[in-house]
Amino acid sequence: YNLTKAAVAGLVRSAAVELGKQGITVNGIAPGPLWRPEDFTVEEWQANLDKAPLKGKTDEDALRDVAAAVLFLLSSTTITGHMLVVDRGISLVSV
Repeated sequence: YNLTKAAVAGLVRSAAVELGKQGITVNGIAPGPLWRPEDFTVEEWQANLDKAPLKGKTDEDALRDVAAAVLFLLSSTTITGHMLVVDRGISLVSV
């Protein structure tokens, strides 16, 4: 899992360098947990979410934020080579 996340970030950076020569921007979005997996109980899911700095955000909030991130990056002509992390801050803490 961690290897593939790093590979995607590397791909975004490499593609941004190459495609930037043609005026094309390349960015990625790294979403965190968006909805409860089927094998998680509601309690397990909530315990996982409670570890994030932005506790109490709903699944709908997370999905809305991912959509907003996509629209933001699509509207930019000067941002390239970046991964935008949309994860309630969970990547900031050890979970």
